[in-house]
Amino acid sequence: MYEKMFRPGGYFDRLLYEETNGRIKLNIKPRLFGPNEILAAVGDGRADMGDFAVPWMAGTYPIFSWGSLPGIVNKDPAEALAEETFINLDPRVKALLDKKYREIGVVHLLQPINGQNNGIWSNKKVNTLDSFKGLKIRSAGLISTLSLKAVGASPVTISDAEIEAALYRGTVDAILTAPDYGWARGLPALVKYVSLSPLEPTFEFAVVMNAKKYDALPQDLKDAIERVSIMAQKMIGASSSAELQFALGGIALTKTEKVEFTKEEWDKIVGLIEKPVTDEWLKISGPDAAELLKYIKEDIANYRAFYNYPLK
Repeated sequence: MYEKMFRPGGYFDRLLYEETNGRIKLNIKPRLFGPNEILAAVGDGRADMGDFAVPWMAGTYPIFSWGSLPGIVNKDPAEALAEETFINLDPRVKALLDKKYREIGVVHLLQPINGQNNGIWSNKKVNTLDSFKGLKIRSAGLISTLSLKAVGASPVTISDAEIEAALYRGTVDAILTAPDYGWARGLPALVKYVSLSPLEPTFEFAVVMNAKKYDALPQDLKDAIERVSIMAQKMIGASSSAELQFALGGIALTKTEKVEFTKEEWDKIVGLIEKPVTDEWLKISGPDAAELLKYIKEDIANYRAFYNYPLK
């Protein structure tokens, strides 16, 4: 869904065109900038709008990569994705994100969730705290790197294009990436095991617009962009859960074994790393991070109270 949403002529493009009666027509150019350059390009006006992976940029900009925090959302993948969507639709959260991004010269439109990034693809069975010791594992961002170090692993930074070669050559022992993304990349052909871990519960993207360009628009077009952004957020949130389940079903048809952490091991890992990693995240993220975390925890509590309320 994510790729279909933002490709040329995709849902986002079409929805904006329809909601504005043809007054906004996007000219989407894939790979116009490298993945680590998109945010800067939108901020300085080389592009009007763009999307990028939040964890990749969290080491350069303090942009609230909260979805990478261990233990932040539900252990169940479907429930976790629903909670994340609920959080990202909270007006208080959206306001804080927009405030942070305006410091870079952009307006934050939406925070699509491109699945969970907690899959560990490896030829070693990783389902205990001890199994992380000395494991050379490819990390996808700053916060996940902190979590991996905290469990005794050795995180390695390699480009997305090199993950298959790195596994094949033994540059890394494992890859930390989404189950659906790993499955689509053909990782079951390279590893014996995949496990869903407490590390990096989600891999967030962000869609942003140049602030000067946005502020120059008439209010009705700003309102249309907001409506389309909310629609896109909901559509991606709903589809991410389906894509995850589809991938897990596909993995079950391969020789790769899906292994589990017991509740005791899962809780042991979260108990060990949640506080130190979150404390470091608060320092890195700067002002307003504590307030954002407060809203996130309130949203999760409210979501669980509503959907888990016993019917009488």
